[in-house]
Order: sequence, then structure tokens, then C-alpha cells
Amino acid sequence: SVLFSNDGKLTGTASWDNTGRLWGPESAAQVRIFWGHRAPVWSFVFSNTSTRLLTASGDSTALWKVASGDKMLCLHGHTYFVASSSFSSNDKLIA
Repeated sequence: SVLFSNDGKLTGTASWDNTGRLWGPESAAQVRIFWGHRAPVWSFVFSNTSTRLLTASGDSTALWKVASGDKMLCLHGHTYFVASSSFSSNDKLIA
């Protein structure tokens, strides 16, 4: 999947190489790689404030800080791959 951040400053991609990636949409330069999944990443979504993001994969769903690339939370336990994820409108809940 490919998605623009809500502020339009970044583009995020989900990848079969088990990563999520940030890109500068005007320069097409890679900004950051989100490592840590052990299966292809199916979904990449920004929070409404564009400060956090979710990656959904065959192994887990992960919550990341956009600015640093730090993983904040990893949700395991699904019996099959997770194809998508989402933030609530106030960014307080994830699904």
C-alpha cells in the first residue's frame, strides 16, 4: 500500500521485504525504514496528526513514531496475517 501523510509532507509504503518505508514525495528520497516485521507488510497508515503510524503484517501490527522510527507497541497473537489497520478519529484507539 502507498499513502500520503495527512500533512502531505511524507509518503509511506508497505513492502514485501518486511518493512515500511517513508519517502519525501517531492524529492522521492527515502527518509526512513521501519524494520522489525518477520513477514511482508500489507498496510501502512499514518495517524491523523502524522506523528505516528501503524504497519500491519503477516506477523503483527506495530505502532511507530514517525520522527524517530522507534517502535512503540507491537500487537501479536493473530492467527492469520493482518491486511489493514486504522487509527480512530482522535488517534486514541487503533484497530
